[in-house]
Amino acid sequence: MAEPTEESVSYDESESTVETEPSTKIITGPEITGWPSRSDLLMAGFDLRQAEKIKASGDKEAQRTVINVCKIGTTARYKALDATTELEATKSLIIKLESENRNLLRRVLKLKQECDSVKGHQDEQWLIRIDEKKKIIDECDAKIQQNNREFSLERRLFLVILSLVIFLQWIDQHISR
Repeated sequence: MAEPTEESVSYDESESTVETEPSTKIITGPEITGWPSRSDLLMAGFDLRQAEKIKASGDKEAQRTVINVCKIGTTARYKALDATTELEATKSLIIKLESENRNLLRRVLKLKQECDSVKGHQDEQWLIRIDEKKKIIDECDAKIQQNNREFSLERRLFLVILSLVIFLQWIDQHISR
């Protein structure tokens, strides 16, 4: 970390991103590499005059504390944004799985009704059709079970991410005071 001096007021303002999935970008945010900006100081809850006194005092420990508090606040904001983005992606996946399960259940119901309507037939063609439909029903049932397992995992992930978002927002609020 660069020591805070009059000349070292620099930020890497370029927001870097990490691709997690085609639709999800994680924003890592700007890195504070010198004395925090006025807006960072205000967001962290510092009195600007007090912060300037700390900066001018030459007390390296106090300066490091100011910089670290601003970094924690910035990091918490960006982590909350990342978690919110991930939360939306997880929510979308849960909705997709629920929709797919509903469609599969409709298909299974329709196939079972078709099988029931031809039960009395002894014709070989009808029996082959019934067997084919039963295979499709088994495949649909297997896919539904797989979706339910994935749905269960995604629901747990959703709750974990939601807890993280709430915690990071709590940190952000307490740092901003």
